[in-house]
Amino acid sequence: MDESTTVVAPFAKAVSAWTAIGITSWSDVASAAAFLYTLILIFDWCWKKFLRDWLKSKGKK
Repeated sequence: MDESTTVVAPFAKAVSAWTAIGITSWSDVASAAAFLYTLILIFDWCWKKFLRDWLKSKGKK
């Protein structure tokens, strides 16, 4: 197995995985990254505002 085959195979798998979920351009990648970052920020806000205090009131740490 030569070096070009070992590099191309993982790259091809990654590209096929991205296209399987509908990401085919850099603007799609940016949209997906923004979506994931927004979800993380929303979860962090909910955790700090509601969930952490609710769990403390239930006696869990």
